Amino acid sequence: MIDFVTILITVGIISVEIAVLVVLYRNYITNWNAEKWVEKAQDGDWMVGLLSPVIGSIVDDTTDSIISRMKMELLSGQGQISRASLAEIETPEELMMKLSEELIKSTGIKNIPPMVQIKMAQGMGNLASNLLSEKQQEKGMQAVKLGKDLLNQRLF
Repeated sequence: MIDFVTILITVGIISVEIAVLVVLYRNYITNWNAEKWVEKAQDGDWMVGLLSPVIGSIVDDTTDSIISRMKMELLSGQGQISRASLAEIETPEELMMKLSEELIKSTGIKNIPPMVQIKMAQGMGNLASNLLSEKQQEKGMQAVKLGKDLLNQRLF
């Protein structure tokens, strides 16, 4: 009988201790903890000091990967443009269309709408006309077919 009473008393004391700890934790300890964290957060740059090595590492890794990827895409784009078959290009229009197609493909677009390709070629043509002198433009226009020549040209 004494063993049974001892066990009940021990279980009762442990239960009371756990209940007291739960009440203290819910009402007091959590508030003290939160107040300490607020004090530390307002204290200054302690979080920056803790996280600066991690942030620096992430920035360095990300920067290196972005630079390497941009370099690879630039080299890839240059390779695509240099591999473009120049034998089948006969007129300046075909050259500009092929160049615009390869530039757009280098951005990763696979199925290029013809209007986008034409607009890109027109934009490059406008840029060239702004940069070239009148004499250079006239020399280039002599090779370009205009109006009636284009109409009479076989389409297929």
